[in-house]
Amino acid sequence: MPVMDGLEMLEKSIEEYGYDAIIVSSYEEFEYARKGISLGVTEYLLKPIDYNKLYEAIRKIRAKRNANTSIRQVIRQLDVEKKKLGLLNYNYDEGKTGNRYVDLMLNTIHERYPERLALADMSEECGMSCTYLNVKFNNETGYTFNDYLNRYRIQKAVDLLRQNQHKVYEIAYMVGFSDYKYFIKVFKKYIGCSPARFISEGRH
Repeated sequence: MPVMDGLEMLEKSIEEYGYDAIIVSSYEEFEYARKGISLGVTEYLLKPIDYNKLYEAIRKIRAKRNANTSIRQVIRQLDVEKKKLGLLNYNYDEGKTGNRYVDLMLNTIHERYPERLALADMSEECGMSCTYLNVKFNNETGYTFNDYLNRYRIQKAVDLLRQNQHKVYEIAYMVGFSDYKYFIKVFKKYIGCSPARFISEGRH
């Protein structure tokens, strides 16, 4: 290249323009390949070209772009839904349904979601059966107690992830999940991707 070599061009442009690159080179040098990979190159191919490897590299790029598009759609949907109450189709900030037991359960979740919360504890506090409370809660909010609790915690986790001030395992603990693997499982259930994926794709 007349002005700069390929790696220098990638270094100056790939982050700014956000494209996917495949290097095709005659140089079988580890350092050259390592540098290309560090810049985010999808594949490093040597001449003469193995077209099967080239097609596989192109397939990877397409799969990556499709995945990124899906994640961005999820994030945009979350932004839209957040204006309507986030992951919950109910105005959980008000916590007033007209049923004192349900209101107590809602307020407990909103104020104590980082703590260990169980329907059995609410049942004991209210002096009512778990079944009765869950039915009342579902009738008023459209969610079971545990589903609402998990959705609320994940919404708080999303807010913390966007602040980019804490590690994922710290956020899991901060929003009430003592089991990190279970947090990942619940996050994927409601958001559609892992927290790490959400962070990496959510910044673009």
